[in-house]
Formats: sequence, structure tokens, C-alpha cells
Amino acid sequence: MTRSAFALAERFKHAIEAKARERERTSKGEVVHYNVFVVTDHFSEFEVNYPHLVAWDSKGIPSNWNDFAIREREEICNLTQATEVCDGLWVCAHTFRSDDHTNAVPSSETQMTCQTIKMLS
Repeated sequence: MTRSAFALAERFKHAIEAKARERERTSKGEVVHYNVFVVTDHFSEFEVNYPHLVAWDSKGIPSNWNDFAIREREEICNLTQATEVCDGLWVCAHTFRSDDHTNAVPSSETQMTCQTIKMLS
């Protein structure tokens, strides 16, 4: 590790602290404080001892890769599933097709209820 790397980290630290002081003056809520770390261990130490912190390994292969588009779709699907609000009454964000099994619907009555609610809104 060179002196210039530590000097750069020190500059980042001062910039972050200045930004935090500015936010403390203008913010009504609690300000999040950040730290600056200089890693001196070899990258292989992280690969072996802290694999959850490594997104790309030393061979250039993604190891903890998150495809945010796929993750977003999964979350949207979970949020838009039909919800039973009382016995036999289900609410959903869209109309179900009989061939669409991505969101499990308990019965054809539920499909009709969802379709009816969709048409009324």
C-alpha cells in the first residue's frame, strides 16, 4: 500500500465528514455516518474468509451476483398476488387468466371476484 493510497483515503474521509456536517445542519432527521476503510490484505484473503463481500472473484467470475431486474420482477409478482380480505373475497392488482398459474388462485370463484373488482375500479 502506498502513501498516496492512504492520502486519497484521508481525502475521502474529510469529504464524507464535511458532507455529514452539512446534512446535520440542513436535515431534520438523523444523519447516517459513513466510514472509509483501507484494505491492506491480499484479495485472496477476502475470497476465502469473506466470500459474501466479493461480487467478482479473482478469475473475473461473478460470485454473489444479483440481477436486479429479475429480483424486481420477483418482488412485483409477490406484491401483486391475490389477497383474501375476508371469507371468499379476494383482491388483486390484475385479472387472472385461466392459463396463468404464476399467481396461485384458489378457485374459479376467486378469478371471477378478482375480475369483478378489476372491472369496478
